[in-house]
Amino acid sequence: MAGVAHLIDQIQDLPPERGGLRRGERLVVGLSGGADSIALTGLLHELAPRMDLQILAAHLDHQLRADSAEDREFCRSFCSANDIAFVSDSADVRGRAADTGEGLEAAGRHMRHDWLEQVRVEHGYDRVALAHHLDDHAETLLMWLGRGTGLSGLTGIEPARDRIVRPLRFCRREDLRAECRRRGWSWREDPTNADQDRLRNRLRASALPALEQALGAGSIERMGAMSARASAERAALAAFAADFLDRTRIGDDEAVLAFDRAAWCSSPQVVVFQALRAALADLMVTGAHQRWNEARYRDVLEFIRGAKTGQQTDLPGGGVLEVTRNSLRLHAGPAGPAMGTESDLELREALLPAAPADTSFWGRDRACFDAGRVTPPFNLRKVQPGDRMQPFGMSGQKKLVRLLAENAVARHDRWSSLVVEDQERIVWAVGLTTSEHTRITDNTQRVLQLSLHARIADGKGPN
Repeated sequence: MAGVAHLIDQIQDLPPERGGLRRGERLVVGLSGGADSIALTGLLHELAPRMDLQILAAHLDHQLRADSAEDREFCRSFCSANDIAFVSDSADVRGRAADTGEGLEAAGRHMRHDWLEQVRVEHGYDRVALAHHLDDHAETLLMWLGRGTGLSGLTGIEPARDRIVRPLRFCRREDLRAECRRRGWSWREDPTNADQDRLRNRLRASALPALEQALGAGSIERMGAMSARASAERAALAAFAADFLDRTRIGDDEAVLAFDRAAWCSSPQVVVFQALRAALADLMVTGAHQRWNEARYRDVLEFIRGAKTGQQTDLPGGGVLEVTRNSLRLHAGPAGPAMGTESDLELREALLPAAPADTSFWGRDRACFDAGRVTPPFNLRKVQPGDRMQPFGMSGQKKLVRLLAENAVARHDRWSSLVVEDQERIVWAVGLTTSEHTRITDNTQRVLQLSLHARIADGKGPN
């Protein structure tokens, strides 16, 4: 159990790329009630005074077991006994799985991550902390290796990415359980973890022990080091691909991206593939985040080199690639973007007394503006390619796609994001920010509040 006695010190000293924390940050901690999340929550709570951290433990009841409510109460009791702030909710995981065709495990994971991000935004916290450890990482690597992964899969479960941090990624499972026992922290056991019909459970019970026996002590740790190198190499490749896109871009149409075909045909395949994925993400194509299988990967590369002028091909997850004599043209295709929910919402207006200067945003579904700086009527719509705005507090314009990315909105969700525009400009990126042009100041005489409300069932707004 190397390093257990100094586990808190190790967490405090972690560099950012290995899941290190920032002094003074506010963390939503995913708490399932299992040993790993109990260890993370308890350790971060003890570390909080040293690093001026604020933590909020968050538990989502998946309602997949008859006794799942007991997990919630266990987590609530643990937090109450240790004076840790706690929030909880429940989710219809079976319903989502039935609607989307996902397995229960995938549906639960997606709903849990979405909910934790929602908690983070609503409470104004900085990042979400999750309790994945080195054994989880090794299991994930083996799963991806079995599927024939490329460089992306070799990164496994990354210690930090976007607004998620995993401070225990360097720890072994048994070390965390030993730490819980040493501190007198009990935990809940999920009986589904013993189900050998699940691939991850089989890897945990059989493959990892066999791997360590065959390769010797430290093999799991070496897999973690390999993934760190893979992450660095992937980042370098992504930067090179982004530069390649800029160098080969033709024109400035943001709805249809055009590139120098000769440059793409003469470049290494791995660069072309990464550039294509990045271009699809810029277009906010719904499936750009999905991994492509090897056969489709080869087909697209052969199409780029061999297609005749005027031919086009559909891309995995959405998007169309079209060939002209000298260029490749990429645009959102039949799969299209995920539809927004503007048809289900009503935008209401209300005039309020003047508010304190710099008031700009009052919640996820409402925002306030200087009434003299907006030009009604207003239009609620989904984000479109080419959208720009001047976010509150900034001196220049910013692309909406970049603003969404910086706020950790998943690529496949960006088309669903909503904006409100007046007759001159976008004044509100819903849930994110208002326009600097509409800032409330000491000279504001009237404040306009815009708020979103669900329409009633017959499709008409309330009277």
